[in-house]
Amino acid sequence: MTDTATKPPTVFQCLNDAVSSLGYVGKDGHNDNQGFSFRSIDGVVGATRLPLLEHGLSLIPSFKSLEQTDYVKDDGRVSHRSVLEGTFRVVGPGGDEFQFTMIGEAMDTEGRASNKATSAATKNAMIRLLQIGSGGDDGDQSDAVPHQRQASTPRPPQAPRPAQGGGNAGGSLAATVAG
Repeated sequence: MTDTATKPPTVFQCLNDAVSSLGYVGKDGHNDNQGFSFRSIDGVVGATRLPLLEHGLSLIPSFKSLEQTDYVKDDGRVSHRSVLEGTFRVVGPGGDEFQFTMIGEAMDTEGRASNKATSAATKNAMIRLLQIGSGGDDGDQSDAVPHQRQASTPRPPQAPRPAQGGGNAGGSLAATVAG
């Protein structure tokens, strides 16, 4: 008896396909107090959700707190700071997977620092994992294909490369293949 079932693509093949199907994610938010634009978690998740699903990838996060600090600001209000580590498992359709870590940090005066830190870690993990540029003035345009449209034009495929060794200094991706 011969096994005629086709083997599902590896998690790395699916990741490459997902990266190829994504365009840029523009900066859709603006911080008026500090005067800068940013990509929101909603914008990043909205742009990446379907490519992940279409290519059979699951992103499974877990978080652990590294630091929680409360302090009184000059105006007398209490501010909360949260630093956490997110571990992100990327699972392919055949069950093979790898994982990487990303640091999230946030401050808030209303007690939402940990929630904001999980959003920051998740957004940055997706941006790094899927190699998403903003297409703006932060250097991404120099890599752009001429006349590339935001979030809809595929980018050239790039093979993912797992990092060697452990550790995660500075929030860099450290992938380890789990068989």
